[in-house]
Amino acid sequence: MDREIILEISGLSKEFAVKGRMFPYKKEMLKAVQDVTLTLEKGETLGIVGESGCGKSTLGRLIMRLIEPTRGSVVLEGENLTELSSQKLRKHRKDFQMIFQDPYAAFDPRMSIKAILEEPLRTHGIPKEQWEERITRMLEMTGIPLDALKRYPHEFSGGQRQRISIARAILLNPKVIIADEPVSALDVSIQAQILNLLKDLQEKFQMTMLFISHNLASVQYVSHRVAVMYLGRIVEIAPSDALYERPLHPYTQALISAIPVPVPGAGIQRKRLTGEVPSPIHLPRGCAFRMRCPYGDEACAGKVPELTEAEPGHYVACDKYKSAEVIHEI
Repeated sequence: MDREIILEISGLSKEFAVKGRMFPYKKEMLKAVQDVTLTLEKGETLGIVGESGCGKSTLGRLIMRLIEPTRGSVVLEGENLTELSSQKLRKHRKDFQMIFQDPYAAFDPRMSIKAILEEPLRTHGIPKEQWEERITRMLEMTGIPLDALKRYPHEFSGGQRQRISIARAILLNPKVIIADEPVSALDVSIQAQILNLLKDLQEKFQMTMLFISHNLASVQYVSHRVAVMYLGRIVEIAPSDALYERPLHPYTQALISAIPVPVPGAGIQRKRLTGEVPSPIHLPRGCAFRMRCPYGDEACAGKVPELTEAEPGHYVACDKYKSAEVIHEI
């Protein structure tokens, strides 16, 4: 049976105008996100991974329309969010919420936790008699004591602030959650707690979530499918188990081979990449990864590879993926 598609991203791109190095008065275009096309099913967690600077956080902000796209569309349950006016978009904000990397920066330090949690309820017209019940329920689910309502963000630890951030995000029962590096600013022991909380909430409420991170182990733990980004493009997307057991793109192979494991000598062959990441301002012709790829040649400069279904549900943007060997076996 076909599952319900709740979010459709089509040809989403973002270019930023920056000053040129040689001629500061001349503007150049930084290609942060390029022609990203994705779908997100109801109740699914889709992980987005890649090196720092690959465009994954920019992608999350484009979906939220915190920044405006250069091209492309974001459709949420049939409604094209990229075409909505600011006033109409505000009414739809309750349907898609974001969990930020730094929970302290996401709060107004002058507001109590009670005021922070009441603000979205007031903004979206939730009857006041429902506020206390909703807030109490969310705090209980996220593991925050009720006496926290009288306190301020600086009085909590990083992990507690992120729990409050999660409570605020799910308070309005949104259709989609965008989690942008939600654990990278936390201690390792706290990271595990937050990941378990997100996974439990996802299963309990059948939340639809886009989980953005550079930590491949975290992404594998919480995601049903995983998309790999390189220099603004999706280069591979597959069910989580398939991607980690049989990565097809050479870049994905290198990423997965770098995941630390607790067992020394567990049969992992580290695959090191040579060369430097090209500038997103002056991208090479054809495949942007070819300068670092062990299989790259002049043929790779002829065109930008498109995502092709190599196996059922497993898409890869590489014309030489059949040459790739499995390099991560534990």
